[in-house]
Amino acid sequence: MNGNLKKKKVRISLSVSPRTYDALMSLSEASGEPMSKFPSMMLDTSVAQFESMAKAFIAAKKSPDEALAMVRENLELSMINAARVLNDD
Repeated sequence: MNGNLKKKKVRISLSVSPRTYDALMSLSEASGEPMSKFPSMMLDTSVAQFESMAKAFIAAKKSPDEALAMVRENLELSMINAARVLNDD
């Protein structure tokens, strides 16, 4: 990875449904924070899952059995992260 990308945030374009847009707009208005803040935070907390998913897709091209094991691991990570979010409430 480019060293500069490690130090600052990079912008990307995402398409969202009208319902998601409305929810983010409402959240932004209620909190006074930019619309992009909360999705950005949620994505940042999911980096390990994205990395694991990328590895699973790469493995799927090489070995379906290895990919299946990685998908299971990814699901476990998702469940752990969901439990952490619920416990933070």
